[in-house]
Amino acid sequence: MLDPVDTSWPKLLARACEGSLATVAFAPIADLSRSVACGYEARMRLPLSGADASSWWAAAAHHGFGGRLAAAMLSAALARREELPANCLVSVTVTASAITSREVVRTLGQAGDLSTLLIHLADADAAIDPVSLQTALKRLRARGALVALPATGPGRAGIELVAELSPQFVTVGPELVSGIDRDPRRSTALAGVGALASDLDAWLLVRGVSTVGELGRLRELCVPLAQGPIIGAEQELMRGLAPAPRRLLRDWSDRRPDDLAELTEPVRALTARPQLVSERCVVTDGGGRPCEVVVPQPGGRPTVHPALCVLRVDRPREVALRAAARPVADQLAPVCIVDELGRVEGIVRVEVLLGVLARHT
Repeated sequence: MLDPVDTSWPKLLARACEGSLATVAFAPIADLSRSVACGYEARMRLPLSGADASSWWAAAAHHGFGGRLAAAMLSAALARREELPANCLVSVTVTASAITSREVVRTLGQAGDLSTLLIHLADADAAIDPVSLQTALKRLRARGALVALPATGPGRAGIELVAELSPQFVTVGPELVSGIDRDPRRSTALAGVGALASDLDAWLLVRGVSTVGELGRLRELCVPLAQGPIIGAEQELMRGLAPAPRRLLRDWSDRRPDDLAELTEPVRALTARPQLVSERCVVTDGGGRPCEVVVPQPGGRPTVHPALCVLRVDRPREVALRAAARPVADQLAPVCIVDELGRVEGIVRVEVLLGVLARHT
């Protein structure tokens, strides 16, 4: 792999900026509630054995080609706007330094209406003049462009900048979503980002979703938009979601809010309260009847909640009301599903129950 400071980069970058090396591919963005593609991220395919896209952008920044390469990317993406399906956006990732460069300003200035363009701003750190950045974004928004900002990042790139610039989209990436189905702390963190996005009247877009488990957890958390390998690989044409993820999302959407059985998850039953846990579990008496629900927390020391026990045939809306009537500290603790003899069969997470009820209201 070429080092970003290698002297062979300028010639390669110049050719890429002229369009003689690069092609554009599109990765779908899924609307998780409708099970359809609502947008596509344009990605520049840049050939060079052993060099990925990040190597190209790092070399461009080092050799003074950042603005030119970003302008070439935008030009290639904007040229394909007529191919966008109805009610879809095309997303392009641009660094904060590039968005204020004369090359990008000129390219976007000649692009006409920008109402189908989503600019995902990356690497917006303290080195960028915030006044210049705000001015550039204000001009783009006035012409219809939408702005996305990552909620995590070094320096000022993160929550502080999101609150300051009030983007229409807030994004999180694999650093938070990876393994979210197995780590309650990641779910808690994502819920916090989602609350911020809601307060800003912005959409939450989760990027880098790679497993069915992660995608399922995002559905349970009512995340509206997602992208990643499990959603669909980048392709030359904008063809919508692949059959497998589309079928999976539609199957989840068909879950009925009047059937607790479809929401029940297996749970480990213990006869003594554990000191440390990595997953939710239920403490039972000698007959297998739930006494307490144990929920892991950051640091490993769990919280313990009295068991709320219901039957699979109970009405979900009534179960949700019973869960909400518990003390505040216990309201989001999982509900225990038991058989006619009171023995534990599984649990239903309250956030999953509320999400399904909300989608069918």
